[in-house]
Amino acid sequence: MEEMYEEEPRSRPRIGRKGYIKRWLILIAVGVVVGVGQAVAEPLLPADFGGVVSLGVLVFYGLPALIISVAWTMRRFTDAGRDEAWALLLVLPVVNIATAIVAASLPSREDAQAD
Repeated sequence: MEEMYEEEPRSRPRIGRKGYIKRWLILIAVGVVVGVGQAVAEPLLPADFGGVVSLGVLVFYGLPALIISVAWTMRRFTDAGRDEAWALLLVLPVVNIATAIVAASLPSREDAQAD
C-alpha cells in the first residue's frame, strides 16, 4: 500500500535588507573594476578593436548584472511582502536607482527569516 505524503508549500526565496545592500555593493565594486579595466585596455588596442571590448563588457558583465539585480530585487520585495513585479522597474534608466533604494529601505515582514 502506498503512503501518501503531503508536500509542504515552498516558500519564496528572500533577501533581507543587509544582504541586499551587501550584494549591491559587491556588484557595484565589480562594475568599477570592469570599467577601469575597460578604460585601461581600450587605448592599448587597435582602433577597430575598441568596440569589441565595449560589446564584450556589455555581454559578459552588463546583461548578467541586470538579470542578477532583478532577481535579487524580486527576492527583496518578496521579503518585504510586496509584489515581485516591482523589480522589473530596474530595466528603466533612472527609475532603477529609485527602485533599488526603495527595495533596500523596505522593512522585512515579521515572519521573514532572511540574511
